[in-house]
Amino acid sequence: MKRERFSRHTLLWIASFFYVPLAAEITVLGELSHEYALQPGSRQTGVIEVMNMGEKPRTARVYQTDYTYRSDGTSRYDAPGAVARSNAGWMQISPRQFTVPGGEKMIVNYVVGVPDTGLSGTYWSILMVEPVEEITPEQPEGIQIRTVIRYAVQVVTQIGNTGDRSVRFQNAQLIRQDTGRFLVLEVENDGNRFVRPAIWVEVFDVEGQFQGKFETRQSRILPGCSVRREIDVTSLSVGEYKALVIVDCGDEDIFGMNLTLKIEP
Repeated sequence: MKRERFSRHTLLWIASFFYVPLAAEITVLGELSHEYALQPGSRQTGVIEVMNMGEKPRTARVYQTDYTYRSDGTSRYDAPGAVARSNAGWMQISPRQFTVPGGEKMIVNYVVGVPDTGLSGTYWSILMVEPVEEITPEQPEGIQIRTVIRYAVQVVTQIGNTGDRSVRFQNAQLIRQDTGRFLVLEVENDGNRFVRPAIWVEVFDVEGQFQGKFETRQSRILPGCSVRREIDVTSLSVGEYKALVIVDCGDEDIFGMNLTLKIEP
C-alpha cells in the first residue's frame, strides 16, 4: 500500500474497568481530556473535580502515568516520563491524596510548567484518580477480591502551532460481520503533533462512476499511537470497486490511499 500526500487548494474516556458500588462512589466530574495550546516557558493551571456520590467519607489519590495505545486494542500505562513525549515531569499536583465527605466535592489543582527550549509538537500524560480502599478490623479473614474504578484524566499540551501532522496506513482489509461488510483501516500518527482527522472512503465502480462516500467517526491520534476504524460499506452491491481512502488532518495535511474492493456474495 502506497501512501500519497494530498494538498488542498487545496482519560468515561479511559476508565478502569470494573464496577462495584463502593469504589464507584468516587467519581470525576467533567471532561476527562484537558487540552492546552502553550508556548515554551509558559504555565497553565487546571483542576479536576472529584465527587463522593456516597454517604460516608471516602479517600482518593492522584498519581501520574504515561499512556500510549495501538490499533490492535492494546494500551500501555508506563511510569511517568518513560514515553519520549511525556509531559509528566512538567506538572505539579495538589493534593495527591485527600478525603471527600459524603455527598461533597473536592478540587485537585495542577500546574503545567512548560520548559522554555527545545520543544515542538504535542506532549501528554495521565493523571489517574483512584479511590483508596480502607482496611478495617471488622473485615473477614481469608482471600478477598476487590475491584476499583479508576478515572484517567489526560493532560495534552500542544506547543503553539509547531510540529508535523503525518499519518501512515498500517493495514486495510474488507471484513464481513453479522451486521454487514466493513472496510477496516489501521492508521498511525507518525508525526510529532496530535491529529483528529476526518476519515472517509470514496468508492467508484470499474467504469469510474461514483458509488458513494462512506465515513467513520473522528478521534484524536497522539504521536506514535495508532487506531483502528471500521467503515460500513454494506450498501455496496456484489462486484469490484476502486476506492480512495482519505485521511484529512486539517489545513493542507491530507493523506490518501488507493484500494481495490471485491465485494463477494
